[in-house]
Amino acid sequence: MDEEEPKPRFPDWPPKTLDHLSLDALEAYGQALQVELARVKRTIESRAKQRNAADSIFKR
Repeated sequence: MDEEEPKPRFPDWPPKTLDHLSLDALEAYGQALQVELARVKRTIESRAKQRNAADSIFKR
C-alpha cells in the first residue's frame, strides 16, 4: 500500500512529480532545492536581524 505524501503547507507551491525523473535529474533537483533552502535561510536570518535591530530601537 502506497503511503500518501503529505500535502504541501503552501498550496501555491505544489510538489513536483518525481516519478518520471531520472536519477541524475533527481540529484540535480535536490541540489537546486538545497540552494533555494539556503537562500530562504539567509533571508530569514537577515529579517530576524532587522527585526531585532528595530525592536532594540523601540524598546525602552
